[in-house]
This record gives sequence, C-alpha cells and structure tokens, in this order.
Amino acid sequence: GKEIARFFHSNKAKVILHYFSDKENAIKLSKELDAFLVQGDLTKKESVEFIFSQIKEKYGKIDILINNVGNFYYKNILNLSNEEFKDEIESNLYSVWNTINEVNGLMDKGKIINFTCVGADKLAIRKNTTPYYISKVGVLMLTKNFAEEFSNIQVNSISLGVLESSMVIPESAKGKEVTFLQVIDVIKEILFSDITGKNIEISNGWYPEGYN
Repeated sequence: GKEIARFFHSNKAKVILHYFSDKENAIKLSKELDAFLVQGDLTKKESVEFIFSQIKEKYGKIDILINNVGNFYYKNILNLSNEEFKDEIESNLYSVWNTINEVNGLMDKGKIINFTCVGADKLAIRKNTTPYYISKVGVLMLTKNFAEEFSNIQVNSISLGVLESSMVIPESAKGKEVTFLQVIDVIKEILFSDITGKNIEISNGWYPEGYN
C-alpha cells in the first residue's frame, strides 16, 4: 500500500491515504506525499460512510479506488478463534463490499482495483489459509459482479503470489517472490486500458498447494 501510494504521488495524483490503527506511520507517509489522510474501520458501514463524506467534502469525487486491506492468520483451522475467523472474512471481503458501494456515488467514471490472491479462482482447500481463501474468492466474485453492473466504472482485480514483505513465505514459494515493479506494471495496464471484470495474476510461476 505504501509503495502504491508513492507511485501515484510520483505521477502527480492527489493521494488519499486510509489507515485503521497505525496512526504514526500513516501521518509520516501523508506528510511525505502531501496526502489527505482518513481513518476508520472499513468493516463498519458507518465508518466507511464517514470516510467517504470527508473525501467528498475535500475533493467532490474519486477517480481511482485501490482495495488492498485485509488481515491474515496462518493457522490450522482448529486453532483459529471465532474472532480471528470473523476478522479475516470481514477485513478482506466485507471491506471491499463497503468501499465499492460507497464510492459508486463519487465516481462519474473511474477505476477500481481489488487485491486478491493467486489460487482464488480455484476451489481448493489450503492448509492454514482456508478462511483467507474464502474471503479472497469472495473478492474475486465481487469484482466480476460489480464489473457487470457498472457501466461507467471499470472493476478489475490483481491476484498476488508471495510478496517479499509477506508474513509467511512457503518453502515452495521461496525464490518466487513478487517484486513491487511487477505490481505497478499491472496497475499501469489496468489504468491505461478499457478492460473490466479481469483478474490478473502475478506470482512468478508459483501456485499454492491444496486439495479438492
């Protein structure tokens, strides 16, 4: 998220940064990028409404929305608490639902990019990450559904493999880490084309193991 914000700033965009709890780093980055800073819980409808009311008052509209928040728990499903399961689903999936529904009224035309993960388009069980994949399959479905419904907004998704900054790097993915440059190249492709409803994978050939 930080590097994506820097990319847009370097291309003369007016950047809006959102944070939930990391206030210190958010303020630091907002000063670096001269960005408009908003805070709130994207899983709560009232919080998202307030965030976008601030943006509307400041700018009147939004041209590009990037959805890249979400928590991740690498745990056996038997050891996952109810709150962790709920948080993983809501932070990854419900946040996308909330922001897209709210931004619709602020876009005459525009682009929405949702981040999901490699393998989200295949129904498979993956040890220690099942709730995460449930949420990311949902993000992919929302992407395609909103793309079908919107006539003036293009909605696409990027499915990432393992990032160098990922919390967990599986043995099978070592040496296959996704670079930031690749992510930005795909964002450019989406921004400067008329595609919608498309999911683009970036994984350096890595695919998560699982079973049907």
